[in-house]
Amino acid sequence: MSDVTVTYQEHRGYVATLADGSTVVSLSLAGLRNRLPPHARLVLDKRARQERDQRRRGGFGGRERGPARAEHALFAAAREV
Repeated sequence: MSDVTVTYQEHRGYVATLADGSTVVSLSLAGLRNRLPPHARLVLDKRARQERDQRRRGGFGGRERGPARAEHALFAAAREV
């Protein structure tokens, strides 16, 4: 079993660094696991753990609400009035 170091970069997503120095990038941990060998063990750094935990709670992770989500919230608030 080989350990694969994973970090999170807001503009790229989850970034795994393999033992040979190559990188694999994915927007989700599930997508990352699909691109790695089945015996690989993901070792998440602090930033990757924070993003994973925030997503599990249903939040936006390290990202702020984008304009599309903000517009949707304003539209929903206007309908309630």
